[in-house]
Amino acid sequence: MTTLMPFQTSKMKLARARYHMDAFRMQLEAGEDADNLGVTLRRFLRDLRAALDSTIVDIARVRAKDPEGAAFPFAENARKLSDLIDVDIRHIDEELAEYLKGLRLYKGGSRLYLLHDLGRDGTAAGAIAPVLDELLHTVTETVAELGSRFWARP
Repeated sequence: MTTLMPFQTSKMKLARARYHMDAFRMQLEAGEDADNLGVTLRRFLRDLRAALDSTIVDIARVRAKDPEGAAFPFAENARKLSDLIDVDIRHIDEELAEYLKGLRLYKGGSRLYLLHDLGRDGTAAGAIAPVLDELLHTVTETVAELGSRFWARP
């Protein structure tokens, strides 16, 4: 089994998301059917979500904590997010828990919530195209910020 450096999986998932974003745009321009567009869009979203999840898992591993069940948290509202973070993240790192609460990862709280919401509401793939760059940029910045804040810190 190959052991990857911390955050290497996140970087690979972000690169894969860029690939799927470009493929989605080419398919959209070529007028491909909605099913093909949907598959590519789901792959893009899945890779972005996996990059965030992998970052949380790597922070847990760097802290020598059990990463079982660790994932990047999203919730319907601020209260549910706070409860989720208190149960699933706080044991990894107190400061990480507070940082994630500050990101407002709930509906109406942060644009990053789009990642959680897209595809669940039946939005047409073509209507999502304008936010792809923003999502990729936001997730990339979030992964970089989490890595720089929580990787080297004891």
